[in-house]
Amino acid sequence: MNYLGIDIHKRYSVCAAEDERGQELGTWRVEGNRASGFASILESLGGKWTVVLEACWSWERVYEQLESLGAVEEIVLANALQTRLIAQAQVKTDKVDARALARLLRGGLIPRVHVPAKAVRQRKAELRQRLYWARLRTRVRNRLHALLDRHPDLPLPACSDLFGVAGMKALKELHLPLYMAAMVAIVHNRHFKDFYQHLLQAGKLKKVALIAVMRKLACLLNHLLKNPHFALAD
Repeated sequence: MNYLGIDIHKRYSVCAAEDERGQELGTWRVEGNRASGFASILESLGGKWTVVLEACWSWERVYEQLESLGAVEEIVLANALQTRLIAQAQVKTDKVDARALARLLRGGLIPRVHVPAKAVRQRKAELRQRLYWARLRTRVRNRLHALLDRHPDLPLPACSDLFGVAGMKALKELHLPLYMAAMVAIVHNRHFKDFYQHLLQAGKLKKVALIAVMRKLACLLNHLLKNPHFALAD
C-alpha cells in the first residue's frame, strides 16, 4: 500500500507520496486540480493507494475526482485544525505540508472528518447557500431601514411591510441612488450646494429643493452619457 498526501489550493495542489516502509517516492504539483493530473502520478508509480487531503477550500471537487480513480482504495479527509504536526511546523511550505499528511496517514494518526454521501453534500450546499442569501437579504433590509430613519422628511407609505407591494412601489418612486447622490452633492459640490441654498432662500421646502437637485443631477448624467468629455467648470 502506498500513501499520498495532498495539500489543496484553489488553482493547484501539491502531492507527496510514501510507500509502506516510509520511503519518500516524490512530490508533484497538479495544476488546475485536474483528475488527469492525479491519475498520472498514481499510474506512474503503480500499486494501490490511500489518499489524504484536508477539509479546506474546494475539497469536495478533489475528493470526487479521486473517487473516480481505480488505483485509489481509500480517501481520508483530515481535520485541518487537529492536524497538529502541520499546525506546529516551524517551516511551512506546500511540500512540507503534503509530506506531513502522507506521513501521518501511514502512521494512522490522521484526525478524520466524516464525509457524507454525495447527495447529502449537495443538499447541505444548497441549504448553506440559501441561508447565506437569506442573511444577506436581512442585512440589506436593516441597512435600508437605518438609512430611511436618518431622513424623516422622505415620503414613505403607511404600510406594515416596507418590502411588501405598497412599500416596494414607494421605494421605487423615491429613486434612492439618485437621492443619496443629491445628498452628497449639496454638501460637497459647490454648484449643487449653491443651487440648493438658493431654492431654500426662495422659500422652497427642503424636500422640494432636494428633488430639484435630483432632477438637475439626472439631466447632468444624461448629458455626460451623450458627451463623455464634458466637465463642470471649477
